[in-house]
Amino acid sequence: MSSTMEPLRCVGLKQAVLSDDGQAVLLELLMANGQIFPLELNAGGVELLTKTLYMSAKAMGMTLPGPDAPAA
Repeated sequence: MSSTMEPLRCVGLKQAVLSDDGQAVLLELLMANGQIFPLELNAGGVELLTKTLYMSAKAMGMTLPGPDAPAA
């Protein structure tokens, strides 16, 4: 039996909090199905997510503000 999974679709950010030790950011993402998806990112994860967002915006023909936009 074969099955396909629907992609997770994030529709918002409920909360972003710096971890107690200051080494990570804890995010609560609001998903299209109403669930909350917890995500913890360290500095490397934040950098990777930032690059992904900028490259995705560029692919969609959008530009994101910010002087520190990473080079694609």
